[in-house]
Amino acid sequence: MMPPTDELFDLIERSPACVAAHDRQAWLDLFAEHAVVEDPVGSPAVQKGDGTLARFWDTFIGPHQTRFEVVADYAQGDDVLRDVVIHTEVRPGVSIQVPAYLLYQSEVRDGRRQLRRLAAHWTLRHSGHQVRRMGARAWLPMTALWVRMLRRMGPRWVRSYMASQRTGVGLRGVRGAEALARAISARDEPALRALFVSDGAEVSLGDVRISPAALLAQLPAGSQLVIEAPIAAGWVTGCRFRIEGPAPAQGLALLETAPETLQLRRARFFTAAR
Repeated sequence: MMPPTDELFDLIERSPACVAAHDRQAWLDLFAEHAVVEDPVGSPAVQKGDGTLARFWDTFIGPHQTRFEVVADYAQGDDVLRDVVIHTEVRPGVSIQVPAYLLYQSEVRDGRRQLRRLAAHWTLRHSGHQVRRMGARAWLPMTALWVRMLRRMGPRWVRSYMASQRTGVGLRGVRGAEALARAISARDEPALRALFVSDGAEVSLGDVRISPAALLAQLPAGSQLVIEAPIAAGWVTGCRFRIEGPAPAQGLALLETAPETLQLRRARFFTAAR
């Protein structure tokens, strides 16, 4: 048998391959029957079991040419977090480039590994700015996309999809990520603990799960945390990170903010590179 990481990455590689080949059924077969997709995170989730995932393909994927430019992959358990730029050609001469962090969560049932969740961290605002800059040449293909959305996903889903642009952590998530980097780099334990909802919040550094209070003990004195390329989607902020100092490391992180308190309730640092 292949090692689990090989199984994981083989599954992940099949997803963009199916998209490039416009193989709808093969792409759907990658997902477990109860799987959900959030694309982007914060927008209404679609499910395989109720048919909305298939309609999602027909609306957003099937009619377009899509290429994934992979920057890096990092694994943690059964999950892979992928740093990508998604290149979508809506029609010749009308293309959108979206930087994203794609979280693929998988499981093994009956000896078969499938996706149980795909969470795409990118912002609708970013793609919207590109469309507006293209001007009149984007009007016809974007109008066709809107018609498909309304027909296949329904008006209620479309309203929720568009409303998701106005909700979520936004710039507060970016500032929270920067505050986390400052607290760790300064080894300021009170400031670090204040960023989390409680000391029971979940923090994972690679495969090690610890409390926020124990985070500094995992990093030797002199360690500096550097945050780069943050993307806030829904209530989660994804970013690249580097740990500089005696034990250097790098990877991708997902920082989840609690809407009630605007503090972190989960921080995952993916460090196992492909």
